Amino acid sequence: MFRALALLVVSMLVLPLVGCGSSPGTYDLVVQLEDSLKTSSGFAPVEVDVIGVQSPKTVTAVPVDSHFGEAEAVRQSKKFKTMTLGGNASNSMSIKVDDKVWSDSWGNPRFLVVMARTPFQDKDEARRLVFSLNKQRWSTLSGKPITVRIFKDRIIADPEPGAVKEEGPEGF
Repeated sequence: MFRALALLVVSMLVLPLVGCGSSPGTYDLVVQLEDSLKTSSGFAPVEVDVIGVQSPKTVTAVPVDSHFGEAEAVRQSKKFKTMTLGGNASNSMSIKVDDKVWSDSWGNPRFLVVMARTPFQDKDEARRLVFSLNKQRWSTLSGKPITVRIFKDRIIADPEPGAVKEEGPEGF
């Protein structure tokens, strides 16, 4: 009897903290250059790093130029997925939901951080995007990918993440 009562009390305390749909999800992700990055000879080359993290604080504490200035081996040890878009490459690339980076490298992340090295912009806020992977925020996707659009002056997620009933730590 005491054990059943203890279990009931613990479940009453833990369940509100878990919340329905408050866990992170994995999604198909498309990263694409927008026409504002097009030059007379085609798309300017843009290097993009994507990383899934539990907390974005450590990644956002580093200026974008410093991040891209690190040796390739150091950047790869941080488990970034690097893409080169434009130039002689495609102007869009994907990370599929079944890509091993979601589970093996990022370990079911709560946030995605996207950083771009573009020839047109030097402000960090225009070259970095952080967004929550909270399932409630992406409930309208219906199997469609999250598209990260890189413009000359900003990076956006399309569609925009939705609101949640109760926002968790760091905007999760």
